[in-house]
Formats: sequence, structure tokens, C-alpha cells
Amino acid sequence: MSRIFALGVLVCLFGCATLGVPQVNGSEPNKISGLNLENFDRTVRPQDDLYRFANGKWLDSFEIPADKSSFGAFTHLHDRSQDNLKAIILDASKGNLEGESAKKVGDAYAAFMDESAIEEAGIKPLQVERDAIAALKTHEEVGRHLFYLGDMGVKNPVGGWVDQDHKNTTEYILYLTQWGLGLPDRDYYFKEEEKFQKIRAGYETYLTTIFELLGHTSAKGRALSVIALEKSLAEKQWTRVQNRDRNKTYNKVSLDTLAAMLDGFPVESLREQTGGVLKDVVIRQPEYFESLSGILKGHDVSVWQAYCEAHLVTALAKRLPRAFVDAQFGFYSQVLRGVQENRPRWKRGVSEVETMVGEVLGQ
Repeated sequence: MSRIFALGVLVCLFGCATLGVPQVNGSEPNKISGLNLENFDRTVRPQDDLYRFANGKWLDSFEIPADKSSFGAFTHLHDRSQDNLKAIILDASKGNLEGESAKKVGDAYAAFMDESAIEEAGIKPLQVERDAIAALKTHEEVGRHLFYLGDMGVKNPVGGWVDQDHKNTTEYILYLTQWGLGLPDRDYYFKEEEKFQKIRAGYETYLTTIFELLGHTSAKGRALSVIALEKSLAEKQWTRVQNRDRNKTYNKVSLDTLAAMLDGFPVESLREQTGGVLKDVVIRQPEYFESLSGILKGHDVSVWQAYCEAHLVTALAKRLPRAFVDAQFGFYSQVLRGVQENRPRWKRGVSEVETMVGEVLGQ
């Protein structure tokens, strides 16, 4: 046991004290050991708190950058990769790289970086999608549109992905899970601690601002209706602890069973999209899915329209005028994560290129 402990100490020392530190504070590692000895806090005994002993002075002196909520070795590596991707993207945007793929990358980045054109366009690029939402008349039409928004990557009550079947790894299967909240999880809608109350107030302010920017006269009323709808979704959703249970979150059902469960949602379209191949799916939270049809029909179509519009804008805010960018950053980064400054636009541009044409950029 003593040898195992000694090996663990060495691994922790090297793992904690060397990763990323030389690059982020300018210190140089010892030429023999590779450790940054000046980062050690020798007021702490290693047998009492090994992590503090190995990193204490660095933890006390290093300041987290204003555009981040945390920092570590992998944050530093990510920043370096962003610099490298920027160089590739700039080459593509300047026409220095040949091929259709390079043009796609360059055009995507140039479009995002053209702030004057974005400001001039305003919310016009959203008009087609907003018109489609405004045209919704029935709950069945709402259900179809929610699935459509999901295909766009916009939040809706049903999330999904394809993965190996956890109980038959020779096959792949569609997993469906609870989704569609504007706040991180169900607890944010119900816990009464001051922190959660402040976050809920910030979310209400954010939604109100979004609807004001879209030109709605009853912006606050629409914001409150969206929050009430999301609260009804959250009430049926599982907690984080429940979602960690790999057995309880594996519930294989036929597509026909799912269609009966999700009355009002276009479940049959899933079969059509796979050419009839899809027979079964795994639903992670059965009680939530059993409640969705009632929630869909229990809220007026106008409330669902506000919900769709809010999540459409939230998904696309980074590509919209500055006022939308600031509103989204103000809530999702400042209020929720404590980030003080938005990232430089070029970094956001690299991220958007990765989102839009990531595989092409990878080539």
C-alpha cells in the first residue's frame, strides 16, 4: 500500500504542478524535475493537502481572465488551438487556400465579422422563421414546428442523439431526453435560495429584452408566459441525480408506443426520415415523456409561439445585432457564470465557424 501511495503522490505532484502553469504565468519549470517549485505553498504540509502544497502560490496569484469563468491547463490548450484555427480561417477568408471547402470557411468567418452588415440587416434575417411561428394555429402544428426547430439546433421539449445501444452495442439507436429549458435544469425554477431568485429575475429581464428588441408591445407578459410554460416542463423533468442512473434512464420502446405517448408530436416523421429503418428508441425519462402531450395542449398556442420565438433568438443571438449579443451575454455569461467580459469577436467568429462548418474546417 505504501508503494501505491507514493506513486499516487508523484502522479499528483506532476499532474497538478506542471500542466499549463509555465505557459500561463511565465515561470519556468525546474530543469531536472519539471516542477514549478515557486508555485509550491510550503506553509502547507503535503500530507495534509497535497493539491494546495503543489499549487497554492499559483492559485493565490493567478487572475482568471475577464472573459472566462475558470482557467486550467485545458483552457490554455483551447486558447492555443483557437489561435491556430484563426490563422487557417484567415488564410481561407483571404483566398490563400484553394478549394470549395476553404471558400465556405472563409465566407462563414467573413460574414460573422462584418458587424456593419449585421447591424444594417437587423432582424430581417429572422423574418421567415418568425412568420412560420406566427402562422401556427393548432397544437398539432406547434408540435411539428417544435420538432422542426430541434432539427435546427433550437431548444424544444425533446432532445435527442444517436449512439450505440447501451444494452446491444453492435447496433446504434436514437436516444430521446428531456430538454427545452432556458435555465440550466429544473432546480433553477423551484429552489428559493437567493442565488436562484436572482437568476430567475435575470432570466425574466433577458426574455423581456429579447421580446422588446423583436418589437413586441407586451414584452414582459410574453416573458412571463414563457417562464410559466418552462416551469411546467421543469416540474416533470428528472433531477441531475436521477439522470445519473444508467438503468432507470434506459427505457427502450417501439416507435408506435412513443407515438401514442407523444400525441400531438410528429413522431411518425422520425420513421420517415430514416426510410422506415427506425423501429425502436430509448427514452431516458419516461414520466416526462408521458406528460408532454398534456403540457403541449395545456398551454395556448400563443404561449408556444412566444416560447418558439424566444429559443430561436437565443440560439441565433450571436449572429444578430449587438443588442441581442449583449442581452444574451448579460444573462447567460454574466448572471449565470460570472464572466465579466465577452470574448473578442474574432474568438466568437472562430467558434461560430466551428459550429456552422466544423467538419469542413477540420479538413
